[in-house]
Amino acid sequence: MEIYDTRFNWSSGLLTRPITRKIVIHHRAGDGDVLSIHNAHLKNGWSGIGYHFYVRKDGSIYRGRPIEKIGAHAEGNNLDSVGICFEGNFEKEDMQKTQVDAGKMLVAHIQECYGRKLDLLMHKELSATLCPGKKFPFDKIKRVSEDAVVSRMFSDGIITLSNVENWELFLSGKARPKAEYIKTVLKRYQSKAV
Repeated sequence: MEIYDTRFNWSSGLLTRPITRKIVIHHRAGDGDVLSIHNAHLKNGWSGIGYHFYVRKDGSIYRGRPIEKIGAHAEGNNLDSVGICFEGNFEKEDMQKTQVDAGKMLVAHIQECYGRKLDLLMHKELSATLCPGKKFPFDKIKRVSEDAVVSRMFSDGIITLSNVENWELFLSGKARPKAEYIKTVLKRYQSKAV
């Protein structure tokens, strides 16, 4: 999985999120690139793009706000959440498999970066909104195959046998990668997110 880095100019400083408990899913309710979202959010008077990630229809993933910073995507829930926005209007259209697969891998990747399962919620579960739309394939995004995730993490070099204290417990879901490894992954994210 490749995440394209972005170099946004922020209108003000970004604060670091004190804790991360959940991932909030959004749709754009339209089409366009990540820069157009950034510009629209600047016009709202925000520091810039409020989402941490943006998943395009072609399956490409773009970094928005740095992952460790407080977002601006779910009022009252930004202090403990990572925001993912999907291109499209899922009140009206169906999501294609390429975008679904990218979303699954991104959610799995974020979960692994934090070393624990984060709550995965739709924006409409937190606010009076239709977002991410009645046709959003939430169950497909939420249902990530553990075998596919482990296989992909190996091929990307995210985990190796040396990262896991007890491999059998890890595969059974009863153990996680070593804490120092998770810290290394987070530092890698932070160094790329400018």
